[in-house]
Amino acid sequence: MFCRDCGGPQGQEGHPGGKEKGAVIRSGAAGSGVDHWESCCTNPCSRVTPKEIAEAYIREQDYYSNGIGHYIECREGYDQLLDMESFGGKIRDTEGEFRGAEFRDAETGLMFAYDYKNKFTLRVWGTTFKPALYRELKRLKVKLVERTEATALLTVETGGKKRGIGAIGMNVRTGRLYVFPAKSTILTMSRPARVWLFNPGPGGALRVSAAPEHWQRARHGL
Repeated sequence: MFCRDCGGPQGQEGHPGGKEKGAVIRSGAAGSGVDHWESCCTNPCSRVTPKEIAEAYIREQDYYSNGIGHYIECREGYDQLLDMESFGGKIRDTEGEFRGAEFRDAETGLMFAYDYKNKFTLRVWGTTFKPALYRELKRLKVKLVERTEATALLTVETGGKKRGIGAIGMNVRTGRLYVFPAKSTILTMSRPARVWLFNPGPGGALRVSAAPEHWQRARHGL
């Protein structure tokens, strides 16, 4: 979870801050590394458009999906990967270790997985990603509160509409509760998938508890 212009546990006004239930440098599903990066539809070797792949994702999930979110994912996936590369993550075969392989592009050093024709999923050195992201957060002086599980979103109702004003978190080691006031809050908790397709998961659960109508709009791309 990421709180923008977060006051932090003591309530001071300050820089943007992140809350993570583990240690950021190796937390989450990507903490041990990933072997591919999907939805890179704008990379220089791609033969498909973001719209084509976004629509394919929607059909694959029997239309229980956020079409707008998928399109953004497909339109910006490669840009995000280039950001990761600028932070120090490794996304291409710069040493020529796989020179001559069917899935490697000789000009860019990019390598592809699954679909060697349309080339919108890249093979990457995913173990470098979380440490690179952590270093970038530290460089930007983002305040990180680690080993703290988000338990609730804070909202206020104005004119019949709910507005997010922060979150509550609990330290998973000490049980201490923290209040994080924020001008805006971003949930970066992925989304339900595969056998969990109809389970909102921790991120979805927070959204449902704070604003059920928002969860339904986001889920269906309205």
